[in-house]
Amino acid sequence: MFDIIQSKDSCKIYSLVIDSMAIRKKLIVDPISGIVKGYRDIGRDCVDESKQATEALVFRLVPLASRTPYPVGFFFVDKIDANLQSVLISQCLQISAESSIDIVNITCDGCSSNVSTLQKLDA
Repeated sequence: MFDIIQSKDSCKIYSLVIDSMAIRKKLIVDPISGIVKGYRDIGRDCVDESKQATEALVFRLVPLASRTPYPVGFFFVDKIDANLQSVLISQCLQISAESSIDIVNITCDGCSSNVSTLQKLDA
């Protein structure tokens, strides 16, 4: 789900950047594994084959000392709701804290689901 970096930088203060990016609705069969890809997928064993994904929700950590972003997680979703997004953010914050990474802010655009998510997180 989340692949938190093991920081080699002396700086362990980061900004968490969350962005949802539109993707083309399409199902593709992986020729090697034979698995159909393109459905909603929010992590381990959570593939929903009833709907195709329309967005990729991407989590990145950006060190405050530099501008090199580190992608730490992505999820294929179909219009994610604030409840699920707040759970994913909480998990990312928890895993980061366990890895001694301090996240001092969360950056996202102002769409209504992001505003609702931040309200749920008391941000």
